[in-house]
Amino acid sequence: MFALLLIASALVAATNAAEADPVKIGVYEESFCPGCRYFATRQLAPTYEELRDIMDVYLSAYGMAQEWPDGEGYKFECQHGPEECDGNQIHDCVYKYVPDQDLQIAFFICFMSQSAEVKTPWQDGEKCAGELGLDWETIKTCASSLEGQILHHEAGEEFRSFDPDPIGVPYITINGVTDYIAYVDLKRHVCNAYTGPETTSL
Repeated sequence: MFALLLIASALVAATNAAEADPVKIGVYEESFCPGCRYFATRQLAPTYEELRDIMDVYLSAYGMAQEWPDGEGYKFECQHGPEECDGNQIHDCVYKYVPDQDLQIAFFICFMSQSAEVKTPWQDGEKCAGELGLDWETIKTCASSLEGQILHHEAGEEFRSFDPDPIGVPYITINGVTDYIAYVDLKRHVCNAYTGPETTSL
């Protein structure tokens, strides 16, 4: 009888977990922003490793950049220099051409783990793509073309659509709600937002 109760409890827990929506996390970043690098390596990396089954992560690179039309495309001025604009376009192309969430996040964390003393976005992107088995030629072609400019512009339009305006990056949302404290305590905020059954990880 006790064994049957255990099995029934396990089935209920599994059903509840399947029915619970994952926590939707939006991460709006800049490729050479020190705070974004802290968040990627010290908050997102360990939290995602532990709680990936209940996390639905959306990544977008633009931040506090400025832009103006240039023919069919755009020119950008990024907060941490022109290399950041290149890095942002690399990120946005990865987010388009690599649909797998695990690989998107792995690329983001890898890129943000590289040294920023000398900004080398193309080398960093190629290194991380190679380590993860991603198609670097497709990503590079996208990021260095009009397509990359348009993706970067679209990321900017989304970033500027928030009300009130973001005060900086990383700009983090939990289930669509701005959450500045998640920058330093992501795991707790993911756990608090999760509506499924408690597990040993939570």
